[in-house]
Amino acid sequence: MMLERRRLVMARRVLRPAAFGAIGMLNTVIDFLAFWALLDVMPPLLANVLSFSLGATNSFVLNTVLTFHDRRAEPRLSRRRALRFASVTLGCLALSSGTLLLFLHVLPVLYAKVVSILATFAAGYILNDRIVFKADNVAGN
Repeated sequence: MMLERRRLVMARRVLRPAAFGAIGMLNTVIDFLAFWALLDVMPPLLANVLSFSLGATNSFVLNTVLTFHDRRAEPRLSRRRALRFASVTLGCLALSSGTLLLFLHVLPVLYAKVVSILATFAAGYILNDRIVFKADNVAGN
């Protein structure tokens, strides 16, 4: 019984970041394609805000339902969780936009966008794991 529980905890430690990464890749595709399309009609920083927001919305829904589904200390799509997600997302958006702005001066716009995406991935996982989808009083997480 204890060995099974340990295996489950270890599997979660491996599968959770993998699921977050897979969803992150989908978010990245959404973000990048939307950014690319929006560049024809608006400046890069505004395009970044809109495209990032599309990817972030997808992230919240899929990570709530798939990646962190076992953390049931509060309802899946609760108002508190949504507010925590919005706060983390605004921080990641600031990091993304700041990185984009910095690298626009030295790289072509689409390469600068790639750098901004890479800069936000690790921060996004850590903050979502520890703040948005924290395991409030849920054993084994």
